[in-house]
Amino acid sequence: MLGLNEYIVIGSQSVLGAYPNVRDPPRARMLAPVAPTSRRTLTSTPEACDMTVLRILLILLSATPAIADEEPDYELVRGGDDYEIREYAPYLVAETTVGGGFDETGNAAFKRLAGYIFGDNRKPDAAGPDADESMRMKMTVPVTRHRDGGSTVYRFVMERAYDRDSLPVPNDERVTIRRVPGGTVAVLRYRGRITAARFAEQATRLRAALERDRLQPVGEAVSAVYNGPFTPPFLRRNEVLIRLAPPAP
Repeated sequence: MLGLNEYIVIGSQSVLGAYPNVRDPPRARMLAPVAPTSRRTLTSTPEACDMTVLRILLILLSATPAIADEEPDYELVRGGDDYEIREYAPYLVAETTVGGGFDETGNAAFKRLAGYIFGDNRKPDAAGPDADESMRMKMTVPVTRHRDGGSTVYRFVMERAYDRDSLPVPNDERVTIRRVPGGTVAVLRYRGRITAARFAEQATRLRAALERDRLQPVGEAVSAVYNGPFTPPFLRRNEVLIRLAPPAP
């Protein structure tokens, strides 16, 4: 068996992901061996090492059967050529915050959150011999991230089968369970890579469209990622989400 350092994602710069098709997620991914010369090139800097490790984690995660064909419930209020408006129901997330921007924080965030859903937790209200018993959960989509001052907040959406009382308790104190309130959200879908620069470009497009249509945005733009690292960039589903203020009475 090849070691972890002998695998990379071919042609991908994804920092977070899940599946190429939300409605029909695949159950496995292929791992590609890398020639020693390529491996030395990829890991020649700390940044390259971080990205390689993150890609390996994504491949191993997407190769497991622990997949739930779910995303948060919403109703389509209005479609359009450049963006759409959705009404979301509340949902639960596992959340962690990492100091820094999009491009340098995904590795640490993903390891914390993936660790939580795959067993770095303890059952709620467990006692006695079962006090340290853990739970494994399925991963849903999307993975989201947004800026908060000088930090980036990452979220994994929890399965609808769980409520606040039945979710396991994180062992890592940097992971918290949070309820995301429902509300009206403007959504712009785009293809391609999910770098900070690419996301900022699309967020600017969405804000300009909202200003044109005299809709009032609220809060930070959120990056939502639905696809795994083997999905070609031109097939990826990426989204910018911006909450909208309620209409004036």
